[in-house]
Amino acid sequence: MARIADSDRMARRGLVVKVLTGLRQICNHPAHCLKEPHGRLTGRSGTRQGTGRGGP
Repeated sequence: MARIADSDRMARRGLVVKVLTGLRQICNHPAHCLKEPHGRLTGRSGTRQGTGRGGP
């Protein structure tokens, strides 16, 4: 965060995008961050579970 605070405007934008991209990758693919050899999706997220109501 100190690097972001000490950077000029364009460098700061680049660093912020880099940090946000890293956070997004961790959220979307936690197995990469956890160094799991074969990422398991089962039980990780409720987004793939249906509600049983016939909708998407």
